[in-house]
Amino acid sequence: MAQPTKTTELLQTLVFGTAGATGEAFFRELARHTAEALGVRFAFVSVLSEDRCEASTLALWLDGDFAENLSYRLEGTPCERVINGEIVHLPDNLSVDYPDEPTVSSLGMQSYLGIPLVGPSRHIAGHAVPAHASHVIE
Repeated sequence: MAQPTKTTELLQTLVFGTAGATGEAFFRELARHTAEALGVRFAFVSVLSEDRCEASTLALWLDGDFAENLSYRLEGTPCERVINGEIVHLPDNLSVDYPDEPTVSSLGMQSYLGIPLVGPSRHIAGHAVPAHASHVIE
């Protein structure tokens, strides 16, 4: 039997970690298991506001525990590209690409992977983001 690849292991972790969860618990488990599977300190799942100018987290995993959900403006962030349909992977130097983005600087974010979440109507409803951060929000 062939050995599972890293991708297969990651997908298995996400599927098994979220399989029994529904509603808010599903989003929390998705954020937690994504962070743990990728070995990052920060992950969230968000939903867009009606005007698509803001996002609100449905689940926020930060440094080994759930943190209080937050809302933030999308303009000028890597998340803005994600809600426009891109999968955005910035493996390093995030603060160089987004020097004026307060969340990037407050967390010391070093990498970013943003994945659009598409709703039943085929419109982007939010996004999921795992990222490596060097420190925690004070």
